[in-house]
Amino acid sequence: PGSPTAAAAAAAAETGTNMNEPSSPTAKSVGLYFKMSKMTDAVKDLNSLANEGEMDIRREGGMARFTGRTEVLLVFYKDGMFFRNGPLRPYSLKQTQVFIDDMLQGYFPSELKDQFPEGVIFKLHDKSSEDYEREAHIKSFAKGVAGYESAQHLLQRLPKSVIQDGKVIQVRE
Repeated sequence: PGSPTAAAAAAAAETGTNMNEPSSPTAKSVGLYFKMSKMTDAVKDLNSLANEGEMDIRREGGMARFTGRTEVLLVFYKDGMFFRNGPLRPYSLKQTQVFIDDMLQGYFPSELKDQFPEGVIFKLHDKSSEDYEREAHIKSFAKGVAGYESAQHLLQRLPKSVIQDGKVIQVRE
């Protein structure tokens, strides 16, 4: 990698990104890559642009109903970022750096443009003082977040049994 352009360096200085810090997989601090306060401000601005709190009208099968804006989980840990349903994205990954840079510069991350052309509401959680631990993460964020479900909750939603090819199959056992 070469040195950053003057424009990129200016943007990095403005957003709190440290472009001269090496992208080391062993780096363990959000501060090496950006300032969390800058990310919090950027998320507030982006959520405002996405009309946080407003309702959309969704039409399905000849019916229309109001629904809230789509929210996606965004958790920052010491050692990486957890977005949507994971996996953890280490800060040393180029994809993670592009995502963060887009946000800090006031843009919705480019990887979301096709899926959410009108923007999306980020549900930000600052865990930047903690290392990512899978079980603790699941306990903290499994409730009320699309895409997360405990095994027990999933089993409760499934039927007790199904009939396939004339045979009763126990699903929950």
